[in-house]
Amino acid sequence: FDVFYPGISGPGTVGNPLTEPSKTKFVLMPRLGVSFPIGETTAFRIQYGHFSSMPIFSQALSRRTQSGWIGYGNPNLDPQKTINYEFGLQQMLDDNHRLDVVVYYNDRVTQVGLQRIAALTGSRDRQPTFTADRRPLHEYTSYANNAFGSSLGLEVILETVQLGDWTYRLSYSISQTTAGNFGPATIYPDDLRGVERRNYTGEFLSGNDRTHNFRGLLQYNVRGDGGVNLFGFKPFANSNFSLTYTAQSGTPFTYITDFTVRDVVNNRRYPLESSFDFNFTKDIEVSDYRIILGLRVMNIFNNK
Repeated sequence: FDVFYPGISGPGTVGNPLTEPSKTKFVLMPRLGVSFPIGETTAFRIQYGHFSSMPIFSQALSRRTQSGWIGYGNPNLDPQKTINYEFGLQQMLDDNHRLDVVVYYNDRVTQVGLQRIAALTGSRDRQPTFTADRRPLHEYTSYANNAFGSSLGLEVILETVQLGDWTYRLSYSISQTTAGNFGPATIYPDDLRGVERRNYTGEFLSGNDRTHNFRGLLQYNVRGDGGVNLFGFKPFANSNFSLTYTAQSGTPFTYITDFTVRDVVNNRRYPLESSFDFNFTKDIEVSDYRIILGLRVMNIFNNK
């Protein structure tokens, strides 16, 4: 609350220049996976695992000033953890087609969220509050492990295992992703404010949610010295052509007409997004070397 401020345009107090080493964090990430056949054409799998990631540098080490501190990183953030559960079933439909169905759930805990702090050395560009002895407090923004989220989904994949030169793969998933924060929005250097004691928790549809996802891949392989023959030259020998179609729900956004209404988050959604991508690769063998030429066109039909 009294962070050392080295600038000349900030608060009258210079704060406490003493620092301390950041804490060392230890993370245990157990994972278990079991897969086994339950018939000649059916296989079952189940997975459970913990996954962690470090906070990004801007969250841990950022320092931003504007007439006092306006942003201050937190080097003692805990790693972000995801606990994942997955159940899958794989079924051969015939000699050439395979169906894969998976249900998954991941629980994201100790996620990093914003935390406002009312401080003696906060930015003077922000409206002040006061301590009990009438010293002005100005807010700055930091980070805390006060966020969480989860995803629940079902994915179905139909693909060819061996179908000559032509192969295809179709996948569809339906899911819901939520995110939220808990704890006080602003913390103060004293316990005299009800806003600090309020332990508010809210969970809403995430801005990253894509409820429906579909992807179709069609691929054609030109093997060996096959393909079109132009005066004894075969330009497409040892080549691969693929066309991928992707369609997904638009991202959510918040639409409010009555600003007295609270807790309205991501109640509208942008339109469906779709595109075609084209990919071409060709292998060229020169002596003992192989050269791979590639061409990729994303959104080939310029869908806006």
